[in-house]
Amino acid sequence: MKKLIIPMFFALSLSIWSCRSIPEKVYIPDTDISGQLSEKESETSEKMNFWNSPKKGANYLPSNYNSEYFKAAADAGIQYIRLGPNLLPADDKDFLIGDLDNYQAINKTDLEVLLDILDDAEKSGIAVILTMFELPGHKYGNPNEEETDCRLWNDQEYWVQSFEFWKDLAAAVKDHPAVAAYNPVNEPVAAYAFGFDEPDSSFRRWLKASEGTTADLNLFNKMIVKAIREADSNTPILLDGYLWADPKGMPYTVPVDDPYILYSFHNPAPWNFSSLSGNMGRYSYPDAMPAYWNGPQETWDINRLAELLKPVEKFAEENGIPSNRIIAAEFWCNRRIAGCAEYLNDLIHLYNRHEWHWSFWSYRCGGTFTAYEYELGDAPDSGEFIVKTRKGAQKPEDLYIYTDNRSWRVLSAALNNTEPVFSDLVPQPSSASELAGLISNLRDEEWIVRDRSALLLAESGPYAAEAVPELIRLLDDEEWIVRRSAVYALSKIAAFDDEQVWNEVEKLRNDEEDAVRVQAALALGLRKAGL
Repeated sequence: MKKLIIPMFFALSLSIWSCRSIPEKVYIPDTDISGQLSEKESETSEKMNFWNSPKKGANYLPSNYNSEYFKAAADAGIQYIRLGPNLLPADDKDFLIGDLDNYQAINKTDLEVLLDILDDAEKSGIAVILTMFELPGHKYGNPNEEETDCRLWNDQEYWVQSFEFWKDLAAAVKDHPAVAAYNPVNEPVAAYAFGFDEPDSSFRRWLKASEGTTADLNLFNKMIVKAIREADSNTPILLDGYLWADPKGMPYTVPVDDPYILYSFHNPAPWNFSSLSGNMGRYSYPDAMPAYWNGPQETWDINRLAELLKPVEKFAEENGIPSNRIIAAEFWCNRRIAGCAEYLNDLIHLYNRHEWHWSFWSYRCGGTFTAYEYELGDAPDSGEFIVKTRKGAQKPEDLYIYTDNRSWRVLSAALNNTEPVFSDLVPQPSSASELAGLISNLRDEEWIVRDRSALLLAESGPYAAEAVPELIRLLDDEEWIVRRSAVYALSKIAAFDDEQVWNEVEKLRNDEEDAVRVQAALALGLRKAGL
């Protein structure tokens, strides 16, 4: 470990990760700890020039890397990837960092893996924002469904370790032509660690009281920029703000005095709409959006989304930040939610209007969590997919079936500077013999055959109307996956005015299995939205 960047007047070690068990705040001495940022020439660095015009990208958080990834991204029209490497298989305990509890040096084996990935990006002409979802004392709870580790915001020692890590990482990759920016920490939880996720009066009082402490994100940003600049004076640095980088937290960001800084915000829509676990089929865009947290439904439009972006505009205007220094670094909607395509389309129009850079979450991350694999359409994961991936018989991505669908058309059109066209996005009828075979298979003794047949029938839409009676029968199937897929198939095949069908689907909102209840709610939402 190198010498400490800041004096160690306090050393507080937590034995637990809980964000709700918070010790007394640790105060950093009131002294000149920022130093002078590196002197730079007046002209912009070559890497900063990349960001002078609006760029369109995607996020990538792989658990297994595919060497063909960047070629596919380039073919899709993606210009940059915001890459989080933390889930890649680690040579030691934690990828690159070695040990989140005690950083000593970058793991050389992991670094070679990262450099190979960057080489592939460079060959495909894709720029990379290198971001960290983990730092010493900080482990992001989502998407691992693990408890979020908040020690970074309680213990000064982890600040020191994080600064040393980023200084080492910048030194190792600064000359790589693919690296277009560093994003030191994804969605910092400095406020969440102390129980805040809304910019209310209590948050504002806490923000004032936390100045100069280890909970002071603005101080952290200033100091980590200084640490990186000791190793790399030219690569742009992308900074996230308070409240999970939500737009409403952006006005509380204090800009850092460095000419090569970018500022980011993430998904503006409420989580209880855009996340399936929060939505549970209750909300859809634009006609059934939450009036407030778990509130009744109300109608939104693009102007209502624009209101959610006002804090970003305020931040930029008050601090003189040009539009080409703002990145909508993440925006997303679970692919199965009604109105997902319309939501993505309206957001992109707003981002383009502001001439902000943007990157959707996510592009081909792989794995069993397919919520944001937009190329899969709105179909639930098949029973075959669930069984084979649980047993480890196949890689999840080998079982993906990409389909032509509304959400991917929106993203693909935006990446390639066109408008999405949906007029020809209609189901294709199967032959009479194929339909007859699939309908017959709905009575197969193997549940996985019944499930697969229901999902295949859904692809024919109204052309498979004769399957409706058999699909209604499957709503009582002993296998929950079959019940779920039957609901999905009915949502694509049955007429919206067929009250018998929808009365039966309504009953499944009380099914014993959560996944079936959610699919029933989604189907009813699609009916209401006319999709």
